[in-house]
Amino acid sequence: MATVRSDELYRTHPLRAMLAELGWLPSVSVVPLGALADAELAALLAGQHGAPVPRAVVRAIARRSGGNPFFAEQLWVAQADQQAGGPPVEVADVLLHRVDQLGPHAHRVLRAASLARGRIEHDLLVEVLDRDEEALTTGVRECTDAQLFEPTPDGSAYIFRHTLLAEAIATDLVPAERRALHARYADVLAGTAPAAVVARHSLGAGDLADAFAWSVDAAQEASAVAAPHDALAQWERVLELWPHATIGDQARVGGKHEVALAASRAANQSGDPRRAAALARTALGEAMTPRDRALARLALAPLLTPLVTGRQDEEIGVAELALQDAEDSADPALVADARFVLARAYLLGGRFADAARLADGAASSGDDAVALGARATAYLARCQLGDVDPAVATSLAEDARTCPDAETALWVLTRIADWWWPTDPARAEPIARAAYACATEQGVRSSVRGMWARETLTLCQWLTGRWDAIEDRMTTDPLAVNDATAGIVALECEVDIARDRLDRARRRLDLAAKVTTDVLNQLFAATATADLNLAAGDPAAAAACTLEALADPPPQTGFVDFEAILAARGMMALAEAHDDGTQLDAAPAVLAAADRVLARAEREPDPRLTAIPLSAIKAHRSRLDGGDPELWRAAITLRHGQPFEIAKCRFFLAQALSASGATADTAAAKAELDLAAATFRELGASRFLASADSLRTSR
Repeated sequence: MATVRSDELYRTHPLRAMLAELGWLPSVSVVPLGALADAELAALLAGQHGAPVPRAVVRAIARRSGGNPFFAEQLWVAQADQQAGGPPVEVADVLLHRVDQLGPHAHRVLRAASLARGRIEHDLLVEVLDRDEEALTTGVRECTDAQLFEPTPDGSAYIFRHTLLAEAIATDLVPAERRALHARYADVLAGTAPAAVVARHSLGAGDLADAFAWSVDAAQEASAVAAPHDALAQWERVLELWPHATIGDQARVGGKHEVALAASRAANQSGDPRRAAALARTALGEAMTPRDRALARLALAPLLTPLVTGRQDEEIGVAELALQDAEDSADPALVADARFVLARAYLLGGRFADAARLADGAASSGDDAVALGARATAYLARCQLGDVDPAVATSLAEDARTCPDAETALWVLTRIADWWWPTDPARAEPIARAAYACATEQGVRSSVRGMWARETLTLCQWLTGRWDAIEDRMTTDPLAVNDATAGIVALECEVDIARDRLDRARRRLDLAAKVTTDVLNQLFAATATADLNLAAGDPAAAAACTLEALADPPPQTGFVDFEAILAARGMMALAEAHDDGTQLDAAPAVLAAADRVLARAEREPDPRLTAIPLSAIKAHRSRLDGGDPELWRAAITLRHGQPFEIAKCRFFLAQALSASGATADTAAAKAELDLAAATFRELGASRFLASADSLRTSR
């Protein structure tokens, strides 16, 4: 067996003739190995990472590596190590060795082409190099013979065979040469190429005033085609270059506060709430009029929601100031928008009567999107006060599906789904699915609200047992683990845990815990980590995890009660240890946490959010004394539409019935265990199915 890298054989290489002759021999089989396809590359990187790699990352590595496995692996390592700049040194050395063997004409062509990024037109190369056709043709011929360039089918342009080769050559340029080439590109391309291309070359040439002007155009172009990541990069460049801009160009964008506000919106749409908040604060600091201050505060307030910060009053304080500024501006439309934003803040801050009152005032706005959002906010506030009308929810959801404003549509759909999932996840799921579809269709799937829509949909499908749908999204649209996605990742890990893929779940949860500062996402991750430790047979670690998360009382937002949920996980950890004959050191603290939740439920009853976790606390606590079948039967009744949770309760009910030893109870236990096992089998919950089989055998 022999191998050869055919892409390194220049046209007159002696091995070419030998390979051609060998190919005619009947005893020789030639097996060409092409570049890895994106799917193959995704599998390679997933094996190296231990979990699916986001599609955007796979595409970027595929583009840069050209499907070469070695290059792809090195790029993945460099990304994991957060290396910036050109290609990894190991890759650059391999690539530049081939360049060093070429002549001076080829070197000039390669150096100029390396800054073009992607396809480079022959005529453009002629203009940039300002050389005679014969010298250029000689250089291009040498590059194509060495298989560094590929001509396009019509022969009008060239493409580097490896994007990494262009990066390595560009990185190797001396600064003066790089600036001169960038300046030449900027001169030639001005007025014909996309603004982002000219902006990049102007910046590379050191012409900062021109780079500012072209970056403004590029940001506006990216915003117009719903490309928020590109828009954010360009707006942030505009902010960086602000001191170098002409007064006319600064005035053209309306002032620095307008740029910061546009950048904040782009960061929000890109799924980076922390950056969006920082940019909104920059806009506020630059604002000079009540109107400008109101707009900055209206952008900032939703980014300070207690769901993210854990602080109940911060969003409300900013939104109240925004309303004052809006009223000072004497702009009725801005006042209505400010009332809507403040009503939302009151809703999430638990001030439901204030939310309903203010939202009613904003609902008469002439802006259809503001009016819809205000009506939905008023409805949700009244639901919290006990006035629940499912027909109104259905009507609002239908209106939101046709609302052209994605931000408002996602607020309405996601929050209505959030209201219903604790008691009726089957009703909530299609609404959450509509929210995610809206985010996808409007091109804001990666925005903060788009991520919330996916999080709510994942939660609903976890509860309703549609785990395969969750896994389909994990495969077709895998998420990078970051501040905005950690909650979704934690919910996806619940499926991995139930299906006994503990190693992958642990890797992803460890990363989620490290990267997120979002309070709600931290709590999702803590809950999943407790479940992971229980699945791994480590109740002590599960108890410790819940106590750490409960050290600071979780915010009460009216949509999820994490204090009760985590206390139930802690009580389950005590019960699991008790079943193994172990007394946990954390037992007193866990029991105290459970007692606090029970006492709060007595003082401030909220059956919609607390009934299910309270039933779990009481039922698991009974396991310390042998188990109370009636508590488990009550828990089953509460878990309407949650097949996995019902099956787990049936398992513990069977355990409690078996402990009595009575013949009737033994028969009832077998029936409950059979029902639980059937659900576990249908869901693919292999770990729980094994536990059910073990209980059946032992009893």
